[in-house]
Amino acid sequence: MSITLLQIETMSAAEKLGEAFLAHGFLVKVQGDRLIFSPGNGLEDMNVVRKILERAGVPALYNGWEIQILVPHIPNHLALSIMKKPKRRANYYIPYGYHGWRGFTKRNHGLRFNTLNFDPGIALLLKAMSEAGILVTGGCDGHEQKAPRIYFASRWAMAWFEILRERFMQRLDLHYKWEVDILTSGSPSLYALKAEDEGWELKKIQHDTVQMALILHKHAVSLRQVRRDTFKFKSMYLDAKNLENNYHALYSWMKEILKQRLEKL
Repeated sequence: MSITLLQIETMSAAEKLGEAFLAHGFLVKVQGDRLIFSPGNGLEDMNVVRKILERAGVPALYNGWEIQILVPHIPNHLALSIMKKPKRRANYYIPYGYHGWRGFTKRNHGLRFNTLNFDPGIALLLKAMSEAGILVTGGCDGHEQKAPRIYFASRWAMAWFEILRERFMQRLDLHYKWEVDILTSGSPSLYALKAEDEGWELKKIQHDTVQMALILHKHAVSLRQVRRDTFKFKSMYLDAKNLENNYHALYSWMKEILKQRLEKL
């Protein structure tokens, strides 16, 4: 996500807008003059995007999750203003059973978070995790005062993320070390660690969260299917509940179940 001034100057309008919306936390890719938004975005997100473009005077055609940009170029300051658009606080509904074993095994998709309700990098990672079937409930970038953190719906969801991270994210070039929190009695979470003499930097936090988000987004469909095919509500319920409060044993159990399933393929 580190874009140079020269790269910005040579980008088309669609490319600039795609980078801007991605930097703000929208799941989007660019194909020619089209912005293609993922259904993993929040229910309000397309209305928000349309209002932003209309207020900026950017001519476009809207077709569901796709937007065709009808001009070849836009000024740089417009893309920057989208990146810096402030978030707004809002409550959101977490359905019954979302935190339980049934929710972990049965739900195909996590919550669909509205982008502007969260800090930019956090919003993107939350939505990518949900799209990949990793059940999360929220998060915060720490505002350069404390560690950024993502909250999982359950310890099963946290263990599943850690298994996927081991398989897909080992080679990511991240600024901070990201760990799962297994010590507190509160909500299970993913948080960043820094050196004692180091400060928090939003650019570095967003770089890390975007890298993790993009790899999950890339494999989202297959990851959802693997989780649902591997973990079963009824036959595994007792083991899952018995291991819930012993994270290391839970992680090892889930990892072994996945290994056994993959060996049969």
